[in-house]
Formats: sequence, C-alpha cells, structure tokens
Amino acid sequence: MTGEVFARQVWPRVLVTNGCWIFTGSKDAKGYGTVRVGGRKGKTVKVHRLSYESLNGAVPHGFQLDHLCRVRACVRPDHLEAVTHTENVRRGNAPSAIKYRIGNSTSRYATD
Repeated sequence: MTGEVFARQVWPRVLVTNGCWIFTGSKDAKGYGTVRVGGRKGKTVKVHRLSYESLNGAVPHGFQLDHLCRVRACVRPDHLEAVTHTENVRRGNAPSAIKYRIGNSTSRYATD
C-alpha cells in the first residue's frame, strides 16, 4: 500500500535534484509535504514517511524520521533516518540543540 501511494500520489510531484528530492505538492505549516490517503474522509500523511516506509518498512515504534539534509520537503529515502525524538531534537537547528552541541563539543574552540 505505501509504495503504491508513493508512486501514484507523491512521485509525480517530486523534483529530483543532484541532492534532495523535493516534494512540490501540498505542505503543512512546518513545511513537510503531505497527501491525503483514503479519499475525502481519509487521513493526511507526511510524504517523507511514505518514502521511507516504501523502501525500509514501518518506522519503529517510538522513533521518528530525521531529515539528515535538514530540508523538510525532501523525500529522498537515504536522506531520512529513524531516530529517537531526543536525537532528532539534538540534531536540529533549534536554539536548545545548538546549545547542546556547543556544550558537548570536543572542538578545540570549546571552553573548559
């Protein structure tokens, strides 16, 4: 089912670049691509999840997908990794994530 939905509803709206595969269809308020599955009364699903699941199977319980490229509209499967919520936040660009990385840096610029 997932692969069929991806092929029919997502792939025709994907712009393939040298890096990311950008979904050009509908996006939610945070910039993630979405499609409706199951007709008018169906549910809205994120297209990067359909992409990941079409090749890798279901995202493990308690995990979420991290865009390694940091591009929310990207649906390229090798740009997606199943990680815990905590890891996804740590990898992000929010001020708390940046502060975490600086505080745990082994860089020569880190202060003691």
